[in-house]
Amino acid sequence: MVRDELVATLEESLRIQQQLVDNARDDDVQVADLVAQILTQKSVLAGLDRQRDDLIGRLRSTAASPTSAGRSRPGSCRNTFGLSSSCN
Repeated sequence: MVRDELVATLEESLRIQQQLVDNARDDDVQVADLVAQILTQKSVLAGLDRQRDDLIGRLRSTAASPTSAGRSRPGSCRNTFGLSSSCN
């Protein structure tokens, strides 16, 4: 399922970024090592960003298809970003 793939992609990006943040805060990590880690992970994160964008595009296509119109769940109100919002 596309949503599951998107979740996994976002979680992996978050995990990598959190590790880089943790290493940046850690005075025991040498600056040269930190820079090397950042440069190494930069291409991985770029790939994950491309994958995320592709998955979002697939979700948009699904949401825009005529078969998905009117498939909202009862009692569920979501805005454009899929976040809960008040139903008026």
